[in-house]
Amino acid sequence: MVKVRQHPTAPRDVAFAKTRGRGLLECIPLNELFQRAPANHWKNPEVLQFHLWVLFSAGACRHLVDFESLRCRAHTFLHVRPGQVHRWDRHPGLDGCALLVGLNALTPHSTARTSLRFDPREWPQCMALSPDVA
Repeated sequence: MVKVRQHPTAPRDVAFAKTRGRGLLECIPLNELFQRAPANHWKNPEVLQFHLWVLFSAGACRHLVDFESLRCRAHTFLHVRPGQVHRWDRHPGLDGCALLVGLNALTPHSTARTSLRFDPREWPQCMALSPDVA
């Protein structure tokens, strides 16, 4: 007997590209994001070249990030960093809002007036928020 192994699809690189306007970030409802490509597109792993933050407002799913399955449901806040492998797990009723942030938008800088010290590497991968916060 011959065993045939199916190799998973290699992760595709996804660059930051806004569909509306200019700038380095875009906030978009999940249903609009999912309309940007055919349904089978979202089943394959991706390597993002930007930050992705998602606040889920309804439904539940498992989101795969760097081969770790994360449980996401309403009031879950998810962060996928540039260079991480992730895969969408779309389920009926899944809803929320995605914030796509280009790499240059979060470059730490300081001026005479302010000092911005925002390091997205310090953010948790996934966290549950209380309903009154979300």
